[in-house]
Amino acid sequence: MTRLSRRPTPQLVLLEFIPVIGAEARAAWRGTGESRTRALTSDAFWRLVARPVLKRRLLAAQTPTEWEAERFARLFELPAQRFRHIPWLSTTGQGPMPSQDGRSGVLASGRAACDWEAVFAAADGQPWPLTVVCSRSDEPTVRRLNRDQRATVLCEISREQHERLMRSAAVYLLALRDASVSTGQVRLAEAVAAGTAVVASDVPGLAGYLEPGRTALVYRPGDGAGARAAIARLYAEPELRSSIALAAWERSQAWTRDRYLEAIGELVDGAIGSPADP
Repeated sequence: MTRLSRRPTPQLVLLEFIPVIGAEARAAWRGTGESRTRALTSDAFWRLVARPVLKRRLLAAQTPTEWEAERFARLFELPAQRFRHIPWLSTTGQGPMPSQDGRSGVLASGRAACDWEAVFAAADGQPWPLTVVCSRSDEPTVRRLNRDQRATVLCEISREQHERLMRSAAVYLLALRDASVSTGQVRLAEAVAAGTAVVASDVPGLAGYLEPGRTALVYRPGDGAGARAAIARLYAEPELRSSIALAAWERSQAWTRDRYLEAIGELVDGAIGSPADP
């Protein structure tokens, strides 16, 4: 009789662990078309497939914000030590901070959790130019909100073009919906790298990534008037605009790409050396 050898049981280390599940998926389900399909697939996958697998096979997972580690440990019924908070890069650039000279206008962009209603409410009646960069799926909503042609609207542009827009903008408006999911960190890092002052909605996804009043001005999520007031303040006080951009850039230098990759390596090495319980 031939004895069959057992294959090694696969184990998992998950980086940037951001499952869209529960309330976030249900909120997306209230949308239409593609968003509904994504929500249904995502929620069913995480609840019916991923959770049983993770309970048996997860060695470690990286969470971009600290509060997510506790939340996911509870949600997936796993020991809290399996989840480690390693923040995303504070900047996507290297070298000296870009100049503040010759900047004008406000840029708002993104693909996930974008609050376009707040963006256009903030721009209502204001003199500054607005440029919006959106995804193909958000384009109908943006075009509807821009029926008076208030903004220059671009869709699915290259990273290089987005970087040029960011470097020429006086203010970057990071308008996010209030959702208990990690989002907006890459956009914030790109603004910091460009030396652009940020106005951001005060959402959980940005917790730990900015210091309100020092590295960014914040407003209550969904409050277009609050975003408008923050932008107006930065336009009225160029020195404040420059100091906020500089403070964000200086803060980013403490968490470089090398330190980020080192922390990821330590997470993986530690997980491999400490296998999950069977």
